[in-house]
Amino acid sequence: GILPEIVSLSELSYANGLLQTTTYVAILLGGICGGILVSLWGDALYKIGLALIVIAVLSALSSFGIPKVSAASTRALAINPWAEIIIGFKQFFKQRLLFWVIMAIAYFWALGLAMQVNLVAWGHFTLNWSPLAIAGMQAMLGIGIGVGSLAAGKMSGDQIEPGLIPLGALLMGTLLLFMAQPGLSAQMIYFLLLCTGVAAVFYIVPLNALLQE
Repeated sequence: GILPEIVSLSELSYANGLLQTTTYVAILLGGICGGILVSLWGDALYKIGLALIVIAVLSALSSFGIPKVSAASTRALAINPWAEIIIGFKQFFKQRLLFWVIMAIAYFWALGLAMQVNLVAWGHFTLNWSPLAIAGMQAMLGIGIGVGSLAAGKMSGDQIEPGLIPLGALLMGTLLLFMAQPGLSAQMIYFLLLCTGVAAVFYIVPLNALLQE
C-alpha cells in the first residue's frame, strides 16, 4: 500500500517486481529453513524456538527502515474495526475492476497456500523424499519467483502490463497439470517448480500494480 506514495506511477511495476521478489522468497525461505532446522534440531525443539525469537527480533528492527510518508487520507480512523471493513467492501463492490483484481489476488494466495501445504505432503508421503529434498522443492519455487519478479518488472517497463496476467495463469495451470503426472524424475519436478514460480509472478505482479494504481 505504501508503494504508490514512494515511487512514481511509471516505476510502480518494477517496484512491485522487487517487492514480490523479497516477499515470496522470504516466505519460501521460511519453509526451507523449517526443513533444515527440523533436520538439525528435531530432537531439541528449544533451539528452534530460540532461532525463531532471534528472527522475530531482527524482523521488528528491520521495520524501522521503512520510509516515513505523509498520511494518504485525512479521514479519522474508526475505532470500530467493522466500520472500516464496511467502507472497504463498499469500494470493493462499487468499482468493477477493483472487484476482479482483488478476487484474482485472493485466488493466487489460496493457490499459494494450497501449494505450500501440499508440496510438503507430496514430498513426504508420495515421493518419500527427505526434509532437505522437500526444502529443495520450495527453494526452486522461490528461485523461480525471484527470477520472474525481476523479469515481470522489466517486461512491464514504465507501465502496468495486464497482458501478463492471463499468460501467467495459463502457464501456472499447464505446469501444475504436468507436475501431476506419475513417474517424474526429481530433476523434472524441480524444473517444473522453477517454471511455476516464474509463471506465478507474471500473474501477480501486474495485479498488485493494478490494485495500487
